[in-house]
Amino acid sequence: MKKKKYLYCAALTCFVVAQYSTLTCNDFITCSTAQAVNSEAANSEAIDLQAVVEENPVIYVKLSGEVREAAIEEVDVEMREAVIEENVQTGEAVTEQADVEVKEDIIKETNVEGVEIEEDAAKETDAAGEEDVTEETDMEVEENIIETDAKAEENIIEETDMAVENLESAYMDYDTPPDNSFKSYMDYRTITDTTSMQYELQKQADTDAYGMRMVDNRYCVAVGSYYSTTVGQAVDIIMENGNVIQCIVADLKQDIHTDSTNRQNPNGSIVEFLVDTDVLHRRIQRTGDISYFDTVWEVNRFSGEVDTVRVYE
Repeated sequence: MKKKKYLYCAALTCFVVAQYSTLTCNDFITCSTAQAVNSEAANSEAIDLQAVVEENPVIYVKLSGEVREAAIEEVDVEMREAVIEENVQTGEAVTEQADVEVKEDIIKETNVEGVEIEEDAAKETDAAGEEDVTEETDMEVEENIIETDAKAEENIIEETDMAVENLESAYMDYDTPPDNSFKSYMDYRTITDTTSMQYELQKQADTDAYGMRMVDNRYCVAVGSYYSTTVGQAVDIIMENGNVIQCIVADLKQDIHTDSTNRQNPNGSIVEFLVDTDVLHRRIQRTGDISYFDTVWEVNRFSGEVDTVRVYE
């Protein structure tokens, strides 16, 4: 409190010195611990207040009337302005510091977000790259598979063509006895010897929609020993009308069931077809003749005389 009063008095004194450098004794009375202002000088002439202040370290000024009030008011104004200016400067400094800290925080957050965005972008890029590589690899694998399949198919076709050529070039044609238009059938389930080749072949056979047993698109048949004694041998039944019925030997007729040439059964049949009687048409079953297949299904395939039996080696 004493320090503030001293500062206030000092400020007041400085203001008076600055604003009223030359005053008379009627306006003030001064005293000092170092020097006193004598009354003669004070009564006779104006006193240089600034010089007195400089020579005396401590000065107490007593002003009178309007001069004192004006001086106090102006000092108060200057003190308030100084305090306001200091507060403004302090506020500006605080605001500037706060702005700097906010900017630093924003920069840090921006950098962190930028790093996260870059990391996310890198992850997405890596993932996209991996997906592209995977898709390219899958496409290459599929292309290789397709190419391999195509080559394998070409090889199979070539081998099949070669086999057909060899098959067609290696065969024997056998004549047939007259009156052979009757074509008998037998149910494939009558083959009961599980150790026989006939039984094994039926495991590979299928029944078509008409009840005919098939192996590799060839009709399963039984022939006399004159034509074949090998189960699985390919044969073609060539009709007088030019139709060719592709067959495979699925059973062997016993010689006691054929004529002296081992070609023809007493019923006139030289070829007997294996069927599934559960599927075979009833009319064919009643007649016992596969030739009626053509009448039932309105086709031209089995009816007529057999001209030649072609047997492939």
